[in-house]
Amino acid sequence: THNVNNAVGAYAVGKHYGITSEQIVKGLEAFRPDGVRQNLLKVNNSNILVDCYSTTILSSVAAGKVLCELDIEDTAKRIMVLSYLPSLASGSETVHRDVGRNIAKLPIDKIIGYRNDAKYIIEECIKAGKDAVFFQYHEEVKAYLKEIFNDGDAVAFKGVTYAHLEQVANDVFGLNIIPDNRIENDKPYNGGDF
Repeated sequence: THNVNNAVGAYAVGKHYGITSEQIVKGLEAFRPDGVRQNLLKVNNSNILVDCYSTTILSSVAAGKVLCELDIEDTAKRIMVLSYLPSLASGSETVHRDVGRNIAKLPIDKIIGYRNDAKYIIEECIKAGKDAVFFQYHEEVKAYLKEIFNDGDAVAFKGVTYAHLEQVANDVFGLNIIPDNRIENDKPYNGGDF
């Protein structure tokens, strides 16, 4: 839905500047995100969604819905890796629990929470009967993903920029996603965890 709204806006701007409908549609069809923003990659028989530029309640749930729409075999799993949401102050626990309750409603097989208040997302998922785990460090997330992942599974990484979950995707799936910002600058936010 988010991308549909963007496409409609792009279409309107294109029409305003005299571009034909056919040219606009062709341009939209050719668009492929890269880096850490809504980047859907194919790795062998698996779909890997990397959306680690920023995160909110709505974008976290939207990423979960996209994961659930990806075509996978009946024997494959849907795995979601979620970081904490940033800068929420005293409302943080409430917001993270809301994300957890909404994610728990989706047909996701494994839910992984990464760092800080993502633990509340996982607590809500577990309460709802979901297979969910929480980790504080990248190495733990990587080890767990390597243990549970099978070719054909679909995995979504949704996180705040300075959580650098794209580095987990890089290491687990042999990718080379380059973040929009510098990891060195973000170490203070994550205790140097990368």
